[in-house]
Amino acid sequence: VDSLACARFAIVERPPATPATPAEFALLRDLAGALAGQRKQTTRSVNRLHNHLARVFPELAVEASNLAADWVLTLLDRYPSPERIAAARSDSIAKLPHVGAERAEQLQTAARGSTGSLRGPLAEALVRQLVDEVRRSQKAERKLFELLEQAYDALPDGGHRQLETIVGIGKRTAAALVAKIV
Repeated sequence: VDSLACARFAIVERPPATPATPAEFALLRDLAGALAGQRKQTTRSVNRLHNHLARVFPELAVEASNLAADWVLTLLDRYPSPERIAAARSDSIAKLPHVGAERAEQLQTAARGSTGSLRGPLAEALVRQLVDEVRRSQKAERKLFELLEQAYDALPDGGHRQLETIVGIGKRTAAALVAKIV
């Protein structure tokens, strides 16, 4: 029924052809799609790290609300197991960005009482590998954001530029909206 209705509309009404999307907008759309895919990949990487840490150092999820935060990744890169965190000097942990003495003490207390079941050099190597994976994915995401902004800046002048005049909509959001709408 839908096909017949569409065919009838095309024959009877003879609508004008849809104008071709300018190349600049097509590039913006491709970049927005690539960015969406990369963001999903980053989420997958963080989830893999979280799942592994649930068996290595489950208490870390209580101490750190965001396992993809830079300070958490730096901590895990230097001290990939609760044993290493517990054995480290508290001042060396406190020197990590956004940690401080109080958080360092909390982390070491949690590490000393950890109930994690995976231990040893292989578990530590996997933590480091997953940290590297998250960092690479985050870096690729940042690069795609830069490219998206560059593609948005390269668009010809038009009504889409008014999106940025709306309070709360910056260049990234405007670029994503234009990529989906146009």
